Parts: sequence; structure tokens; C-alpha cells
Amino acid sequence: MISRIFSVILNRTSWPLLYEKDVVMLSEKNFSDFLAKNRNVMVLFYAFWCPPCRQLAPEYAEAAEMLKGLAQLAMVDAYVETGLRAKYKITEYPTMYLFINGGERLHHFVGERNRNAITTWVKRKMAPAIYNITTMDTLVLESEDPDHSEEPAAEI
Repeated sequence: MISRIFSVILNRTSWPLLYEKDVVMLSEKNFSDFLAKNRNVMVLFYAFWCPPCRQLAPEYAEAAEMLKGLAQLAMVDAYVETGLRAKYKITEYPTMYLFINGGERLHHFVGERNRNAITTWVKRKMAPAIYNITTMDTLVLESEDPDHSEEPAAEI
């Protein structure tokens, strides 16, 4: 009976370790240093007991693989790391934030929770906010590009 209870507890708390190959596990001790050393960091705030977090974890790890060299993906057990939970006002699980330039800019992820949606969103948020338009053709091409659909229309 005791071994069964121990097994259940271990499985509940250790499932994030399955994704350590591509996803960095952060805590209050290493969070700030990790942000300072990495330009673009996507952080998944989760709770070990949260079923949607467990479902998202393999997709998130795949997104980490797809974003190698562009952004680091990390996870924080916000149920345990109460200081980070309070600082970033985590009230539901899972919650994802993209930190750019060591946390200088912070973006809250809202969207489909799959590898392609996460990857596309991170790349879009990392794109430059200013576009150099040199011709009318460039303006037309960029306005038809679905990756630029969130940008406001340019005035001429």
C-alpha cells in the first residue's frame, strides 16, 4: 500500500522531468539569472496536479525543439514556486509568458495550445515591430501576409 502511494506521488510530481531534454526547469533560485542570460524565454507556469498542464507538456516540448536557437522554453511549477506565482499573478494553469530581452517585454500567450500555434506565436512576437517599406509593392505584399495580420495598416 505504501509503495503504491509513493508511486502515485512520484508520478504526479515527476512528470515534468520527462521534458527536461528540451525544456528548462526553473525555480525562484534560477529564474532571474536564466532570463538575464537568454534573450527570448517562453515560460510555462504549471501545477503538477493540473490535467491540462499534463496534456500541454508534450506539445510544449515539441515547440521547444522547433524553436531551438531562437528562444528557450522553460517551465515553472507555480504551485510550488509561490513567489513567482505571486509576482506574475498566476491565477490559472497553465499560463504561458514570453519574456524578451531578459524580461524587458512580457507577452501573455493566449491561443491554441499546440506546438504549431506556440511556435508561430513566439516567432511573431519576436519579429521586429518596425518595418522599412520602400515601395508600394512591399506595402501590398506585407499587408496580404497572414503573419502581419496583427499589425495596423500603414498610412500613406
